[in-house]
Amino acid sequence: MKVHHLQKIHPVTSFHLRAGQWDARRQIQVESRHGYVLSGQIMNRMACSARTHFRPILGVARLATAKTPCNAPVPRRSLFVSRPLRDLQPPNGYRPWQHLPLLKDNTTSEYSWIIPERFNVGAACLDVHCELPQSASRTAIIQLSDGSHSQSESGVEYLKRTFSFGDLRSLSDAFCTMLLEAQWAQDTDLAVKGSASAVLLPQTYLTPVAHLSFLRLGVITVPLSPLFGPEALATRLSAARCRTLVTNSEGLERVRQAAQEGGLEELRVVFVIRGGDKDPLLDPAAEGRPAASSLKLVSPLLEVLSRPEDTFKVVDLHDELAAHAGTQFTPRETRSDDPAIVIFTSGTTGPPKGALHAHRVLLGHLPGVAFPQEGMPKPGDVFWTPADWSWIGGLLDVLLPALHWGVPVVARDRGGRFDPEEALRVVQYAGVTNGFVPPTALKMLRAHFPLSSPDGGAEPLVHMRSIGSGGEQVGREVVQWSKGVLGCGVNEFYGQTECNLVLGNGGGLPPVLPGWTGTPIPGHVVDVVRLVDDRNESNTGEEQVGQRCVVCAEEEEGQIAVRYPDPVMFLGYLDNPKATENKFATCSSGHKWLLTGDLGVKGSGNAQGYFRFVSRDDDVITYAGYRIGPSEIETALHHHPDVHLSAVVGVADPLKMRTEIIKACVVLGQGTPDSDINANKAKEIARWVGERVAAFEKPKVVEFRRNLPTTTTGKILRRTLKNSGSHQVAEMARLGRTTMSGEEIGDADVIFVWAEDGAVKGA
Repeated sequence: MKVHHLQKIHPVTSFHLRAGQWDARRQIQVESRHGYVLSGQIMNRMACSARTHFRPILGVARLATAKTPCNAPVPRRSLFVSRPLRDLQPPNGYRPWQHLPLLKDNTTSEYSWIIPERFNVGAACLDVHCELPQSASRTAIIQLSDGSHSQSESGVEYLKRTFSFGDLRSLSDAFCTMLLEAQWAQDTDLAVKGSASAVLLPQTYLTPVAHLSFLRLGVITVPLSPLFGPEALATRLSAARCRTLVTNSEGLERVRQAAQEGGLEELRVVFVIRGGDKDPLLDPAAEGRPAASSLKLVSPLLEVLSRPEDTFKVVDLHDELAAHAGTQFTPRETRSDDPAIVIFTSGTTGPPKGALHAHRVLLGHLPGVAFPQEGMPKPGDVFWTPADWSWIGGLLDVLLPALHWGVPVVARDRGGRFDPEEALRVVQYAGVTNGFVPPTALKMLRAHFPLSSPDGGAEPLVHMRSIGSGGEQVGREVVQWSKGVLGCGVNEFYGQTECNLVLGNGGGLPPVLPGWTGTPIPGHVVDVVRLVDDRNESNTGEEQVGQRCVVCAEEEEGQIAVRYPDPVMFLGYLDNPKATENKFATCSSGHKWLLTGDLGVKGSGNAQGYFRFVSRDDDVITYAGYRIGPSEIETALHHHPDVHLSAVVGVADPLKMRTEIIKACVVLGQGTPDSDINANKAKEIARWVGERVAAFEKPKVVEFRRNLPTTTTGKILRRTLKNSGSHQVAEMARLGRTTMSGEEIGDADVIFVWAEDGAVKGA
């Protein structure tokens, strides 16, 4: 797979064109200060039309082109085509690579990436849409809130507010100007290029404003889940060395709790948004009014947000946006390889690791979004996901690609829980056509809205165009149900935080093959490899450095791996070069591979070219679409005064809704009598953990043990705990019980087992 930077494709002549300047020799006119080309005659080289319009990408208008005779067609490879194509229909049917930063060689069917040397995610998602008035007025965010402004067909009332791309950019301009001035920042520059800032918000219109503002400034943005507890927040804010944070009042209180424990010395300012009816931009009267005008209605808060014990400044974000309304900001120029986003992993083998991604990660995601979403973008597309925008699935599988393409995104804060009835109402009311819905959510929808007609003859409840899903296997039954109830099937995809959306199925790809995850998304080279212990010298006579691997044969189980380089691939882990090095291996051909840590096989015969995900190759727990590492939960358990030893594992969900549920195996300290070990004690420990980690990381099962099984070297035998735990909860579910004693289980090492009602009993 080739990865081209724009200036490196041919021997080139690089030149600058200013806005409005015309170069007759190349038949190109630059009309934008933000992009390579806004409009130009490309003769007949592009299939879409003889007169093709290109959207801008970044700061300075710069074009690299081959030396061609006067009036000759501009070589196709000399242009990076990246633009909202919602209302552009290729005449010969859908050919996905024409919408994407890919070139296809029709003779070899191979793809090449076209990655510009300079690229900025914020400019690509905001500024590109605001060059022309008709583009700036397009809807970017559809915010649904509780209220009486609107009413859906089901009778449930919503407050609906739409924000255009022009609205988002005016808010972002005010935000960026505020950070640059920051007179109250105590002599601290909050907008240093390459520094980090965090966003701790649910699905709201201000979430993309905050992320894209940081990115336009060249600041690294760090998305954080609203479900994180104080300890989880402290770990991530400290690791990323965040200087600023954007959050709401609930997030502020958790950050204050985290600061009490120390470790947030670099956090200087916390911006707090106004929620609900306190937000003037969500007032029903504001619908149709530019955001800049609504900001003028913002009045200063009467309450004082800062407290004497705060180690950081607390600022009302709406007040500051109002004070800087009407200002303009030009995005800073960034290279495509410059750091842009830090997304923390699940912490499988230790504390959560910060995966650092470059600005190019957005371009690398586009094929993996377009194919499972059946050729997005298309006219009328409206995108929504119930997943938090703080995860790579919500942020880079939905929000940023949609904004890049000009597709409206629905924002609905669901309060940290998934409600099937609410989800269907959102789809109906907002006119959602495309969705990213995690497998657990699909299974909950299926349980709540079963097929009314087994033969599928009944009319679907909604008519969606496409649904993508990933994180765990969906299953054939769910796909068939989705067609009958949601109006379309489900396209699965595969990836991880470090290298996302590399396998899948969908528009333009080979047909879905039951039992197989899919084929490589165009642009990515995926294979199955096996690590080898080979420290011998390479064929070149030079000593081989790092891990070595060999490519597996068809049907041979090994690690799923992605060939380096790849624009969707991370730059590395924050302050962890050893973990970064261990993430890669080199084979005898010289190719470097990113190791996913997941086991899989590649097919043969009729399944040739397909890949199947087999299992996790580590201790990660797959719960409701989340990948959860045990380390952070075990740390919280160890802080409990009564806990001596603990191990956290995932056990099979007996209700078959969430793949696995979290089980905490606990050895209490000496002096705790067996009579004190009961359901109340288990609930108290589970509650203790839930208050310190993310809500979805709270254990659903607590097992009190006399000791933990270990190897001769002292390593905990997690597989033993996992297998016995799965048997225990299955038996408890069969009996309809939430507690069992060690005698009933028949294990002398087990004292008592407790499970939440929802873990072993159906709703």
